[in-house]
Amino acid sequence: MNQLWIEQRFSLAVLSPPQPMFGTADAVVYTPALRQLEVIDYKNGSGVVVEVRNNAQLKYYALGAALSLGKGIPIDTVKITIAQPNAGHPDGIVRSEVLDYIELLAFAGELLAAARLTLDPDAPLVPGKHCRFCPASAICPAQREQAQALAQVAFADMPLDRPPAPESLPPEILGDILDKLPILDDWMKSVYAHARHELEQGRSVHGRKMVAGKRSRDWASEKETEDFLLGKGLAEEELYKPRTLKSPAQVEKVIGKKNLPAELVAWKDGNTQMVSVNDPRPALALSPGDVFLALPSGE
Repeated sequence: MNQLWIEQRFSLAVLSPPQPMFGTADAVVYTPALRQLEVIDYKNGSGVVVEVRNNAQLKYYALGAALSLGKGIPIDTVKITIAQPNAGHPDGIVRSEVLDYIELLAFAGELLAAARLTLDPDAPLVPGKHCRFCPASAICPAQREQAQALAQVAFADMPLDRPPAPESLPPEILGDILDKLPILDDWMKSVYAHARHELEQGRSVHGRKMVAGKRSRDWASEKETEDFLLGKGLAEEELYKPRTLKSPAQVEKVIGKKNLPAELVAWKDGNTQMVSVNDPRPALALSPGDVFLALPSGE
């Protein structure tokens, strides 16, 4: 019979890490017939699509669960699963990767080596997409150097008061900038948040100050306002916004997906997206030549 653990706390103390290393796995399932331990992580966000393959965070959870729960349990493979219902992914909202247990134990060595590096004052700084969640992003020298390098490539021989026209960028430079824009964008947001925090704490930021935002109005009491306006003879359609029908996804949550007739739903194509050439989805035929070649003969 399968075993299930919910919100299972784990620790890597058995590995003697340089600092306490622990966490909580959302759900862990052991399947005796497969000698497999599955670690399931729920991601509620929609802004960042989380990849399951070679995901260091999930390997960390899987390692912790295996070491904490695997005593006396034979484990051949460890299955790592992400459930992310609010973000689209070509592989679906639930996606998994299966690792040999030996492979996961090898990861433990890499993890501990990286953990020891965090105590080194001269540890290398490696900027990347992971930096968006780092509280030190705004003051990180590696982030600053990354931004400066990007600016030097993109803005070379250009006036300092304006960036280059996008159409003037060579294809290889344009692609390189697109690869680095998320890092630069996250860094700029961190800088803005850090500057705002400094001002809110009463500290100075050169050339900046905090001012009051634009005031807005709202009803002190909606019930008293309704009684007053209806008493003045106003009709309800003059007071209330028109009703709008919920989306199919929202209605399905109320009545159930199986209870919504398919003929009531019309599918609309989503907006086109620009992604990396490594994305598994097929490229669209958007060039004029491709479009005409795709037309049936005689049209």
